[in-house]
Amino acid sequence: AGCEQNPAKELGKAKGEEIKLDLLTLDEIQALLDVQARTDTDKRNRAIMLLLMQTGIRNSELRNLSLEDLDFENGIIEVREGKGGKSRFVAFPLLAKQAVQSYLLSGIRPLDISAAEPLFGSCADEDGRRGRTAWHPFSRAHITALMKRYVEKHTGHPGIGSHDLRHAYASYASHRGVPTRLLSLSMGHASETTTSKIYISVLDKQRAAMVVNGAFDS
Repeated sequence: AGCEQNPAKELGKAKGEEIKLDLLTLDEIQALLDVQARTDTDKRNRAIMLLLMQTGIRNSELRNLSLEDLDFENGIIEVREGKGGKSRFVAFPLLAKQAVQSYLLSGIRPLDISAAEPLFGSCADEDGRRGRTAWHPFSRAHITALMKRYVEKHTGHPGIGSHDLRHAYASYASHRGVPTRLLSLSMGHASETTTSKIYISVLDKQRAAMVVNGAFDS
């Protein structure tokens, strides 16, 4: 398993060729942060969304998470065997922490499942019949489909999958002044160049337009 998009592929683009990302706006990001979960399924989906958007982890890394990897007391998540087999630590913000706790209390993840088992998964078989199989993690495609439906429902923005929420993490963290070096470490990039090339340069262009709009509109 790996991330859905290979950063090295972007680095190999011909000089002058634009990198295009489907970015959530800051207002859309805020709208997702403000959503209140009302059903147990919503609580699970909100926990998945916030982990992806507030930690910057990849789809594969989310699927590999277990309860043992979450340090609720210190607000840290250990991402084991990320891309390239490397492990790292990422922040576990309060909102994401509360969402995960709400999900765990919902009972969707059976209480008798070991803390070493995947955090998110199902006991349903391929036909959706519950309790027919042992607890197993969701597939990459399933997580992506869940997020596309969830984000469009709450923002009206179609086609935003799990990797786009990783872009949203970079966008919001950069907007809030997180240094590129720290952003690169938290995202598990091999170098700051990858972070700057794929994310910051693209996001800076969008932010520049927003700043100019703000200046004229005020």
